[in-house]
Amino acid sequence: MVDKELVADDFREQPVFLSTVPAERSDHRGALIVVVLSLLIFGATVPFARTQLPQIWAFVPIYQSALTINDLITAVLLYAQFAILRSRALLVLASGYLFTAVFAAVHMLTFPGLFSPTGLLGAGPQTTAWLYMFWHSGFPLAVVAYALMKDRIGEPKRPSRPFGPAPILSSVASVLAIACLLTLLATTGQEFLPSVMRSNSYSPIQVVVSGTVWMFSVAALLVLWMRRPHSKLDLWLIAVMWAWIFDVALSAVFNAGRFDLGFYAGRIYGVLAATFVLLVLLLEMNAVYARFARSLWAEREERKREIEERRNFFETSLDLIFVADSRGNLVRVSPSCAGILGYQPQEMIGRSAREFIYADDLESTRNEMRSARHGQKPNIFEARYVHKSGRIVSLAWSVAWSEPVHRYFFIGRDMTERKASEDRLNHLAHHDQLTGLLNRISLESALKALLEPGTGRERQPSAIAMLDLDRFKDINDTLGHSVGDHVLKEVAQRLTAFTADGGRVYRFGGDEFVVTFPDCGDPGAVSQAVDGMLARLSERYEVDGRVLFVGASGGIAISPADGSNVEVLLANADLALYEAKAHGGRTCRLFVPAFRARAEARQELDLELRRAFSEEEFELYFQPQIRLADGAAVGAEALLRWRHPERGILAADAFIEVLAESVIAREVGRWILRSACEKAAAWRYKGLPLVRIGVNLFPAQFHHETLLHDIEHTLLQTGLPADALELEITEKIGLDDDERILARLQAVRKMGAQFAFDDFGTGYASLSYLSRYPLTRIKIDQSFVKKISDNGQDTAIVRSVIILAHNLGLAVIAEGVETLDQAGFLHAQGCEEVQGFLCAGALPQAEFEEFLRSHQIGSREAANFVRSILPTSLQRLSP
Repeated sequence: MVDKELVADDFREQPVFLSTVPAERSDHRGALIVVVLSLLIFGATVPFARTQLPQIWAFVPIYQSALTINDLITAVLLYAQFAILRSRALLVLASGYLFTAVFAAVHMLTFPGLFSPTGLLGAGPQTTAWLYMFWHSGFPLAVVAYALMKDRIGEPKRPSRPFGPAPILSSVASVLAIACLLTLLATTGQEFLPSVMRSNSYSPIQVVVSGTVWMFSVAALLVLWMRRPHSKLDLWLIAVMWAWIFDVALSAVFNAGRFDLGFYAGRIYGVLAATFVLLVLLLEMNAVYARFARSLWAEREERKREIEERRNFFETSLDLIFVADSRGNLVRVSPSCAGILGYQPQEMIGRSAREFIYADDLESTRNEMRSARHGQKPNIFEARYVHKSGRIVSLAWSVAWSEPVHRYFFIGRDMTERKASEDRLNHLAHHDQLTGLLNRISLESALKALLEPGTGRERQPSAIAMLDLDRFKDINDTLGHSVGDHVLKEVAQRLTAFTADGGRVYRFGGDEFVVTFPDCGDPGAVSQAVDGMLARLSERYEVDGRVLFVGASGGIAISPADGSNVEVLLANADLALYEAKAHGGRTCRLFVPAFRARAEARQELDLELRRAFSEEEFELYFQPQIRLADGAAVGAEALLRWRHPERGILAADAFIEVLAESVIAREVGRWILRSACEKAAAWRYKGLPLVRIGVNLFPAQFHHETLLHDIEHTLLQTGLPADALELEITEKIGLDDDERILARLQAVRKMGAQFAFDDFGTGYASLSYLSRYPLTRIKIDQSFVKKISDNGQDTAIVRSVIILAHNLGLAVIAEGVETLDQAGFLHAQGCEEVQGFLCAGALPQAEFEEFLRSHQIGSREAANFVRSILPTSLQRLSP
C-alpha cells in the first residue's frame, strides 16, 4: 500500500509547484508577450489619461470585488503551498496578496459616494487615496521580501524544522493588524497625512507620494529580475509587477483624478495583475490534483495487488500459516496444513492451537507468544506438532503480534526433511565416503573425549595404533585407483572385524588407518592385537580375478605416557610408524622417546642445512677414478662437503640422508650439478687431462619434470660436453619403476650424458634394470670390494657382476679400493676403473688439480701404479 506520508513527501520533494519549477523558454515567451501587450496598451493610453469619462459608480465595487476575490484566492493558494513546502518566502508572498485583498475591500468600503457620501466607514476626503497608496506600497515590499528570501536556484528555502499552523495564523493576524492600523490612520488620522485629493482631483503633493509608491514597484521588479535563475512563479510575478507599475502610473501619476481614462485603465491593469498569478496557480492546482489523483489510483491499485499477493501467498505457501486470536484460537489456516499436519483448514479453524502442539513444547510456544505480544522481534523457535496420523512433525516457527487487529500470525516450516538432510550431512562430515569408517574429524573428537574425560570419570591409560599400507602406491599406479579403492574397502572390513572391546577403526587419510584401544594401556596386549591386524592384512586379496598381497606397518602410542592431548599422541604414533617403515615394514613399533629425539634432531639438522646452503657453506671435493690399464686419472666423482662453522669439514654421511628429504634437495642438487660441471670445464680450459665428472643426483631431482631442462641449461652455461658428464643413480631410484623417470633418463642419455648404477648389489634391484635403464657403467659397492679374498663368496659376486656387466656392454668401476691385492684382482677380472684410498681420497679442488697433473697418461706415478698391481694381477691369472 502507498503510504500517505510518502505521497506528501513526494509532493514536497518533486518540482511540481510554480515556485519549485524552473522557468522554461515557453514561459519566458508567454510572459514577454503579456508584458509587451501591456506596454503597448499603456503607451497608447498615457496621452489620454487625463480625459474625463462618465462617473460610473458601479465600476468601483465591481473592480474592488474582483480584486479582493482574486487576491484572496491567490493568498489562500500560496498559504496552501507554504503548508506543503514550508518556505518563508511563500509565506511572505501570501501575506502580500492577503494584504492587497484586505485593502481592496477596505478601499471599497471607504470610497466616498459609493454607499454613502463619506463611505461606510465614515472616511474623509483623503482616506481612499491614502489607502490606495498604502495598498500599492505594501504589495511591492512583500514582493521584495519574497525575492530576497527565496533560494537562488529557483526553489524556496527550506526551514531547518517543520512548521505547524502557527506561522499562517500569525501571518493573517499580522496582516489584519497592519490593515487596521493603516485604515485608522487613513480615516481618523487624516490630519497627520498630507492632502493629496481635492474633490476628485489630485493635489501637487500626489506626484511625490505616487512617485514614491511607483519606485517601490520598480524596486520590486528589479530585485525579482536580479534574483536568478527564475522559477515560473518568479516569471509571472515579474509580469504582475509590470502591470502593477502601469496601474500606479495610470491611476496616480499620469491621470488627473477620479473617473478619467487613467483612473479606469489603471484599475483594469490592477485586476489583470491579480489575475496573472491566479490563473497560473489554478492551472498548477489542476496539475497537482491530477498528480494526486494518479497517486491515489496507484495507491488503490497497489493495495489491490498487495491484497491479491497476500491471498496468493496464503493460499500457495508451502509453509504453514496460522492466524490466531488473543486467546490462541485459530482464525485462519493455510491450505498447506493438509500436507504438513494432515488436517484440512476447516478442521482446525475455531479450535485452540494447543490441541495440535506436542505437550512438551506447549510452554515454550506460550513464552514466544508472550514475547511477541510485548513487542519483541520475532525469534525462530522449534515446536513439534502432532500429525493427524499421530506421528510427530518438527516445525520451525516465527510468531508476530498485530495490535490493531489483535491477532497472532504464525509461520511454520516443516523441518522433517531438513533434519534428515542434516543427519545425512553430519554423517558425511564424520564418515569416510569410500570405506564407511569414521574419519579424521571423528577421530580427533573421540580422542579428545577419551583423553579429557568429564567429571566423575577417572582418566585411564588408552592406546592408539596408526596403520599404513606398504607400497600401496604401486597398486594405484599399476592396477588403477578402482583396484586400490577395492583394497581399501577390504582393509576397512578386516580391521573392523578384528577390533573388539570398545575399539574403533578410523580412516586417517589415504592408506592410513587408526585403531583406538580405550582404557587399555598394556603395551604387550596392544602390540599383540596390532600384530594380529597386520597378519590379517597381509593375507591374500582377490580383486577382479587378480590375487594381491598387501602388507602394512604400525606405530603404537599409549596415553598419557606418550601424549596427553590429541596432537601429541597422533604425532608420536606417526613417529613409531615411521620407525616401523624404516625397518622394512610389515611390523609395528611402540613409541619410545628416542623416536622423537631423532625426529627433532632431523628437524634441527634440516633447519641447519637450509641455513648452511643460504650462507654458502657447502663445498665440492673430488675423488679420482683411475684406469687400471695405464694408471691414468680418467674421471672424478664430485662429493659434497659441509664446512661447518663449529665442527669443521663434515663428510656427506653426516647429513646427506636428511638433505635428500629436505625441501632444498632440488636446489642443492642443481648447485652441485652446476658447480661440478664448471670445475670440469675449467680443468679442460687449463689444459689438464680430459676427465669425466661424476655427479650424484637426489631422488627429488629424478622425480621432477625439470630434470632434462636443468641438465641442458647447465651444460650450455658451463660449455662442458655432454659425454663428459656421468650421472649416478641408485637402486632406490630404480626400484620406483616409474615410467616417467625412465622417460627422463632416456632423454638425458640421448643428449650424450652417461649413467652409472651406484651401489649395485646392495639392495633388491632386479637384473632387468640393467637392460631397461640407459646405463653406461656399473659401480661395484665397496662392501664387496673390502671382502675380496681367494675363496670368499664376495669374490665370486664381484667376478659375476663384472662378467654380467661386460655381457651387457657396460663398463665397470669398483669403489673403496684400498689395497694392491684388491686392485690386482679387479684388474685380472677385467674391471676397467677403480676409486678409493689406494689411489686418493676425496680432495679439495686445488689438490685434485695437482693429482691430475701427476697422473696423466705415461706419467711416472701412473706407470708405478700399474707395475705395483701387475704381480697380483698375474698371480690371479696363473693356473
